[in-house]
Amino acid sequence: MRANKTSWLEKIGLLRGRREEEIAPAQAPKTESETPAVAAPVEHPAVEPSMDSEPTAVVPPPLPADAAAESGPQLDLRLHPVEAMEVVQDARSPNDAGEILIYGEPIHAELKKVIQSYVSDSLETFLAHQARHGVGSYCVVDTSKPGRCRIVTSTGYCGGYIRQTDSQVLAGTTLISVLAGADSKIEMDPYGLCLSLSHAPKGSYQQLPFSTPFRDVRRLPPASVVEFENGKLTTCYSYLTTAALLPPPASFEAAMEELSESLARHYARTKKKPALMLSGGVDSLVIYLSLREKMDPKDIRVFTIETSREHSLANGEYRAFPISQNIGFNVKYIAHDSLSSTSVNDEIKRMMENDIISSKGPHLAFIDNRMGRSDIIHGQNMDAMFNVNMLLLQGNLEKGYLSKGKMNSLKKAEEEKQQYQSFIGNLQFSDVYLNDPAFQRDTIEFFAKLHKRMMSDTEPGGAGIVRGMISSQYPNLLVRPNYPVNQLSQTEYLDREVDLFHDHVGDVSPRLAVDLVRYHTYSHLSNKRISTMPLPDGSRTLFVAMSGPIVSYLLGKSRGLSVVGRPKNEVYDLAEKLAGKPYSKLMSTSKEYRSPGANVDIDDEEEDDDAIADDMLLKDSMDLINPKTSRVLAAISEMDVRGHVSSVYHETVASCRPGDSGFTRFSQSRARYLLNLELLLRQAAS
Repeated sequence: MRANKTSWLEKIGLLRGRREEEIAPAQAPKTESETPAVAAPVEHPAVEPSMDSEPTAVVPPPLPADAAAESGPQLDLRLHPVEAMEVVQDARSPNDAGEILIYGEPIHAELKKVIQSYVSDSLETFLAHQARHGVGSYCVVDTSKPGRCRIVTSTGYCGGYIRQTDSQVLAGTTLISVLAGADSKIEMDPYGLCLSLSHAPKGSYQQLPFSTPFRDVRRLPPASVVEFENGKLTTCYSYLTTAALLPPPASFEAAMEELSESLARHYARTKKKPALMLSGGVDSLVIYLSLREKMDPKDIRVFTIETSREHSLANGEYRAFPISQNIGFNVKYIAHDSLSSTSVNDEIKRMMENDIISSKGPHLAFIDNRMGRSDIIHGQNMDAMFNVNMLLLQGNLEKGYLSKGKMNSLKKAEEEKQQYQSFIGNLQFSDVYLNDPAFQRDTIEFFAKLHKRMMSDTEPGGAGIVRGMISSQYPNLLVRPNYPVNQLSQTEYLDREVDLFHDHVGDVSPRLAVDLVRYHTYSHLSNKRISTMPLPDGSRTLFVAMSGPIVSYLLGKSRGLSVVGRPKNEVYDLAEKLAGKPYSKLMSTSKEYRSPGANVDIDDEEEDDDAIADDMLLKDSMDLINPKTSRVLAAISEMDVRGHVSSVYHETVASCRPGDSGFTRFSQSRARYLLNLELLLRQAAS
């Protein structure tokens, strides 16, 4: 275990010209043994709580003598299967010996079994098992030691937040829990806010992995161990790099088989029927095919959402229905207008009052199509875990970039150029590139020109790898800033984030660093914005790529030139094995195909913005994003930054709705993001 040299709050304070001297350096907790034997948790009889009942008390197994003495006689183990975690520790009155709780729902094992493993095994053994086998979004909260609170988050945890003030530390799954509960005023973080506003439509991945738009509020990532001691944050590290890790699955197929077995056991035990979102892409198809190997197919409800005109038609009902017809299973179609009903918009506002969400996520269509407390299985962030440039991926499918089969089928010079661009773009994620700093330095200007709106980092092959991954999702490349650079030095703030990253994961290889940034940004933040808030009927989205079997297989996995050419070859190969024919033979984008209710020509990629229906969410909320009464602007202390954000407000308000002069979808997305922040601050003040 590595100790943090400087706390995250100290780094923020140093950039603001102040130092929080009272914050103790973080240190990893000690375990019972330096090299413990890794053993499977002991089997115990199942006690499955009702999802509608109060948290159920669990009788723990006998504790080891030292653990029993440390915990004290008041140890109480309880389960909170559907509640959001919320912890406050005051420096003036730290907690007495208390409880061990689980918030959320483990899927790979029963709730009781997970908590018994935490109590009975060494911490290192428990973490190793979680890193390799954990499935589901949950966390363990341990206050059994007086004055200490420990939080262990799962590999698939939707993520939370930590806020340190002068007299207390707060942690919670939702932003509102750390904003409203603190004893100090809320301030906006200038860089976190301006970066968010620059990339509002792509907020799932062009975000900082640890900092947030709120000053002194950092993220609580998945696969982490966090400790508070007497009202101070002392420990925060990733167990994906510090635990005595177990061997990963032998292949992607083996990882999917283990994941599917965990899901099938869970649904058999809980009598749930999962809902699967079939986008028509290969990821969601492989999830369905793997799951039906372990479950009765009639117990898997499959849905597809009508493709919005603002998205590519490469996926959606135009592929989902041909695939289902060729394989032989039913798909329920949900019209896109399900996202614009009054009840949906009211629920979106409620969610925005609690956290930063994806306000156009397809899962929101289930608000008016209630599933009955189901898991909505999603494959959206599989691309992030595979570390691929998505350019042309849906055009090539099983055929590799620059492969003979693909190049012989090209008819235009532009198509050939795109093959080269796609291959070179993926080359930046390969071992041959990442392990050659000299090549990175020599070619940085070429790669900067290859991608739009990019500029080269000053240290390619070194610190530039992580800085670039955080800024643009490409090593050594930074997004050109769209904010007052005289006030906000991109390199300075990125260095703050790089320090937080290395404090959290340790000193890792370039290969693992790239994978971990993608895990903490593109993959995790997609998960965070969609799966944090339950739907009104208790259903939640489950991103299965964020699971022990998949994460342990892909993190740090070698990526050679063959993977550069076929970046998702294992996914396509598994789809063919399970379906009996290649994915390209299962799907069709023929213009003769029509989904239920479709009345558009799928070759018509353009749409007149004047014909776009008004955004009912914004129509009813424009008063909340008025710059004259903005709570966000009032929470910005830097005058230059406030002036910049004020101009963003004025520009956005004037162009965010169809019919506005200069309307753009970017302004529409940015207006929804501003509305989200305003609702959060209003709720925190209430």
